[in-house]
Amino acid sequence: LLAARHASHVVATDISPRALNVTAFNALLNGVANVECRQGNFYEPVDGETFDCITTNPPFVISPDRRYIYRDSSRPGDALCAELLGQLPDYLREGGIGHMLGNWACQPDGDWADPPRSWLDKRGCDVLALLHEFDDPLTYAARWLRGEWHAHSQGYGSALDRWLGYYRACAINAIASGGVVVRKRRGVNWFQGFSVGAEMHGYCGDQLNRLLSIQDYCTNHLRTAEDLLDCRLKLREHRLEQVSYFERDRHQVHSSLLRLQEPMPLPIGIDRFGIQLLSKCDGRHTLRDVLGDVAARYDVDLDAMIPLALASIRNLVARGFLLPVELSAGAR
Repeated sequence: LLAARHASHVVATDISPRALNVTAFNALLNGVANVECRQGNFYEPVDGETFDCITTNPPFVISPDRRYIYRDSSRPGDALCAELLGQLPDYLREGGIGHMLGNWACQPDGDWADPPRSWLDKRGCDVLALLHEFDDPLTYAARWLRGEWHAHSQGYGSALDRWLGYYRACAINAIASGGVVVRKRRGVNWFQGFSVGAEMHGYCGDQLNRLLSIQDYCTNHLRTAEDLLDCRLKLREHRLEQVSYFERDRHQVHSSLLRLQEPMPLPIGIDRFGIQLLSKCDGRHTLRDVLGDVAARYDVDLDAMIPLALASIRNLVARGFLLPVELSAGAR
């Protein structure tokens, strides 16, 4: 029904006839006439068709159970997400965007974005992977089972043991929960992964479109260190959170964290040099000039400072804290 507000025609699919009946009834109650309901499993109802937008919240939970069709699939481990995400580009038109929520198995000390990266490699699409949570198996299982069982009941303990035994058998040591945005596009594609923070709120559409535009700009215009040094960047609205300890009769800053004033805050740590650098990014001076000013103020070697600073700045640009002036119009 939300998609019907901005689409000429919507195809709603589900394996459950009851879910489709509720959808059709809800559309009727709200006077929505451009939603078509089709019954079938995953992509089967739209086989051979392509769309401008696809959104799905499939039964992605990694569990040994088959009890709930909204939660449990018949696939082992994270095979369901691998299958659905890997096939998603086949059903998108050129320039079309797909959104999928999912869970996937990771290594505790590895890169949480590796699974979606491998599933969508060489599939002709740009990918924005967004991490919501990263859990050990016990935390993950307990969160999903709390709603089904009372935490102190005997059934809860048995179910928890069964889920943990399943993870051990599958060699699953950590589980990532998040969303993946896929845009089908010819040419050289990019992959970007962000931890979005647990404080998401509201609708993220405008921010997601901005993030796509930012990655495109970085890919096309900020390929080298010289490109970035010659760029004029403008700092956007954000929140700076600092933790300080009272030591030696005064407060010492222990850590600093930036959060965007957006539905997805995309938190990122920063040091005092970075804070000073950001404050001088007003869109009027090149990054080269800004770095030179900060280096002179703190009496540090500019040539030694530039490589480390550029890595941090690229990350801040990719997340939308700093925008090239060409993209900053209309952004707060």
